[in-house]
Amino acid sequence: MHPRSRHRGRIPDEDGLDRHAPREGRGRRGRDAAADLSDAGAPASGADEARRERHERGERHERHGRRGERGDGPRSPRRLAHGDLRLLLLGLLETQPRHGYELIQLIGEMFLGQYAPSAGAVYPALAQLQDDGLVVSSEDGARRLHALTDAGRAFAQTHAEALDHARLRTERSARSLVKAGLPAPVRGGMSGIKRALLAHHGHWTPESGEAIARILQQAAAQIAQVPRGD
Repeated sequence: MHPRSRHRGRIPDEDGLDRHAPREGRGRRGRDAAADLSDAGAPASGADEARRERHERGERHERHGRRGERGDGPRSPRRLAHGDLRLLLLGLLETQPRHGYELIQLIGEMFLGQYAPSAGAVYPALAQLQDDGLVVSSEDGARRLHALTDAGRAFAQTHAEALDHARLRTERSARSLVKAGLPAPVRGGMSGIKRALLAHHGHWTPESGEAIARILQQAAAQIAQVPRGD
C-alpha cells in the first residue's frame, strides 16, 4: 500500500508532535464514502437488510471492544470509526488480491499489534462489499482470495481521499491505544517533556535546538537499554 500526499493540514498529536492530517470535515467524508458503499449495489432485499444490520452490529462490537480485553474498560480509545473497516479493506485490496486472514493481520499491523478485527467482523464486511459489486471472491486452494472488481477499483480511485482519511484515523487510534497502555509514571514523564518543549515555543535558537535534540537522543538511547518485561 503506497502512501499518498494529498493532505496539507497538520494537527498536533497526543505526544505534542505534528502529524499530517486532513482538514476539518475529514470524518464526514469518510462517512459519506461509507454511505456510498451502502448505495453501490442494487436496492437491498429484506435478507440484505438483515445481513447489513448484523454486520453493523458486529462492526460496532469491534469498535468498542470487549470489556476487560487488554485491561480496557468502556472508556478505552476508539478503535475503528464507523465504516472505516470497509474502507481499510478496499484500500488493502486496491494494491493486490488478499486472503481474509491476511487482511486481518495487515489491519492488526496498522494498529501496531494493539488490536485486530475479528473474523466475525471482517468476513461479513467482505461479503457486503461483494454484494455491492466492489469485491469478488474466488477459490484459492482451501481458502478464498478476495480482489477488487472494476467497479471496486473505480470506487477506490474516486474515494481515494476518504480511504486516506480512514488510514489516518487508524494510525491515530493506534497511537492512542499505545499511549493508553503506558504506565502512569511514563505518561507523566512524557507530559513533562512536552510541557518543557512547549515552553521554548517562539524562543528557539540553533544552539538550544541542538542541545535539546542531544538530550532527547540520549534519553532515547537510555530507554532502549531498559530491560523489557515479558
